[in-house]
Amino acid sequence: MNSEQNSLEAISISQLKNKNMIFSRYFIDHMTNLPNIYQLRRDLENQEEFTLIIFNVDNFRIINNFYGCMVGDYVIEELGSYFKNNLKNQKIYRLAGDEFAFVIKKKMFFYDIVGVCLKSE
Repeated sequence: MNSEQNSLEAISISQLKNKNMIFSRYFIDHMTNLPNIYQLRRDLENQEEFTLIIFNVDNFRIINNFYGCMVGDYVIEELGSYFKNNLKNQKIYRLAGDEFAFVIKKKMFFYDIVGVCLKSE
């Protein structure tokens, strides 16, 4: 009886780990392994002051149409990797297609953001 109980406990622990892994994948973009829009919503739920910056790749559809979806997917993967490696102080999100976002944990206005960008050049 004891071995059966241990076996059942091991199975239920394994199932729980699988369930948690599947649930956590819900919040991660499968192509870039960046957090996705669902994780962004979850992260912003309790934030009172923040600045959300959303950006996209201009004319990305041309890349997909001319070179094909495989090359387009590669470009998105590389962009995700680039953002991850170069914006280490920010949590980068992949929203959809060619859209990415990050959150600054303080309230900033347009010209504040422009000033920060100009200083970093």
